[in-house]
Amino acid sequence: MKFIKDLPWTKLTLLFYAFLFTVFMAWSVVYETLLPLFRSGDMVAFNRNLVGIPLIFIGVGLFCYSAFRFLRDTLNYSKSPKVNLSESELKPNKRGEPIRSPRNYQLPPLLRAWLPAFFLFVSSVILIALGSWLIN
Repeated sequence: MKFIKDLPWTKLTLLFYAFLFTVFMAWSVVYETLLPLFRSGDMVAFNRNLVGIPLIFIGVGLFCYSAFRFLRDTLNYSKSPKVNLSESELKPNKRGEPIRSPRNYQLPPLLRAWLPAFFLFVSSVILIALGSWLIN
């Protein structure tokens, strides 16, 4: 039980509410969507909803995780040593080329930090769209 002792109560409470929300959503989907479709005998609509609804749930979860990754990676980027350099601290390279502005040093690492979250975001939108297309 070392894992539970290491978690702060706020995270444990958040996990509990996320679990509770997932249980309520699953209950609603089963009793308000899937069972009526199964009882009516429309197996094509039942099968499409059986596949489409989990795709939407996974897409929404991936969307939330992409927002988390975006914020986490942006905050971790701000701890980088080159982020807070002023123009006077930037040194010219060995060829004697002019000093680049701090913006040129900061933008590429920032875009690299945002790239994983962007791909997760695009994947989540695709999953939500696919699931919505299947259930309609």
